[in-house]
Amino acid sequence: MKRNWEGVVLKVMGAKDFTLEVTGRDEITPDFLRVHVRDGGLLERSGLHPTM
Repeated sequence: MKRNWEGVVLKVMGAKDFTLEVTGRDEITPDFLRVHVRDGGLLERSGLHPTM
């Protein structure tokens, strides 16, 4: 993946790349879509509670 300067700065600061997988979607209203994803280990590795 090609990185811009913001991506380089984030990588230097220790940011990690994660791949999200879309597992579903619900159309709540014509202007609002709920997307369901698998986090690729993002929440497990971050050490934060999902609501933080």
